[in-house]
Amino acid sequence: MEMFDEAQDALIPDCRPDMKPYIGQVFETLDEGISFYEAYANECRFDTRRFGHKYSNDIKTWQTIYSTDPGSPCYVVSNFVDLHNHEMVDKKHVRYMKSNRNLGDIHYKFMQDCSKANIGPTRTFNLLKEFLGGYDAVGCTVTDIRNCKRDILQEMKGADVQMILNQMEVKKNTCDGFHYKFQQGTDGKLKSLFWCDAVSRKNYTMFGDIVSFDTTYSTNKYCMVFGPFTGKDNHGCPVTFGTGFVSNEGADSFSWLLSEFVDCMGFAPKLIITDQDWGMKLAIERVLTSTRHRWCMWHIMMKLSEKVPKRILPNEELKKDLDSCIWSELLEPEEFEETWLNIVDQYGLQNEAWFTTVSQ
Repeated sequence: MEMFDEAQDALIPDCRPDMKPYIGQVFETLDEGISFYEAYANECRFDTRRFGHKYSNDIKTWQTIYSTDPGSPCYVVSNFVDLHNHEMVDKKHVRYMKSNRNLGDIHYKFMQDCSKANIGPTRTFNLLKEFLGGYDAVGCTVTDIRNCKRDILQEMKGADVQMILNQMEVKKNTCDGFHYKFQQGTDGKLKSLFWCDAVSRKNYTMFGDIVSFDTTYSTNKYCMVFGPFTGKDNHGCPVTFGTGFVSNEGADSFSWLLSEFVDCMGFAPKLIITDQDWGMKLAIERVLTSTRHRWCMWHIMMKLSEKVPKRILPNEELKKDLDSCIWSELLEPEEFEETWLNIVDQYGLQNEAWFTTVSQ
């Protein structure tokens, strides 16, 4: 039994007489007695624990034990101390008491849906607050949701692959022209996935001469690389040709994805634009043997600050000259080459390898 210093201020909480335990009180089951005491604690605004023990230097020094009279199937209160050496929980904080935090079926179902949508614990809690009508109605804390979502994700681990493949199969059976292919590892994890629908295939037939393949984005849940195949229609509006996931940015992964793309569409693009990824470069050389490969200008310009010598990086005139050369739609190829070489000479960039090779 835990003791407290009697010199400290003792507090007897206010409680309705019918909810307060008393010596000699009888309960038919242990659970009935525990439930009664927990209701008393909740009324008085303090938390409880059902069973407990403490260790000191690997020796058990305190243990709660329940027993009954062999001749009686009932449990009787033999001792009751209503003094507390602590303040009761403030009324505005009662909702945070453990006894008032309970995750029910509604919580679990909602958290499962949020987990599938990759919504984090804090946003899940805020959504529950709005749906259920305020903080007092949520019935849990953000920490409770975080712990529960961790368990849910552990349960869902391994089932997500089959779930998305089932969704793909349903799409294929219900939507004409829908196509998907996938690869799984020996451990059952999804390695690669490609899919497209009838609209995407029609777009490619009409506007697939030039394709942009951008793998800038990755999922934050499974660390898979997301790669959409996109282009532009006759009005300059973006169109999608297909979409893929790969587990890494290696040449083999990209080779599989590009092969599935060409097999689905029936022909390779004349030109493909990508970022400066060497695994992708090797994959394009393997699969798209007759396709011209060019790097995305946006990715090139993002690396400019890394390639320009620090001595001239703040030079605003250099930035203006580069922009007028790179982004001009009026320069013919010969004029572009001449302008680029003039910039290299003007700012003394002849010995910077990146400036002499990037335009080739």
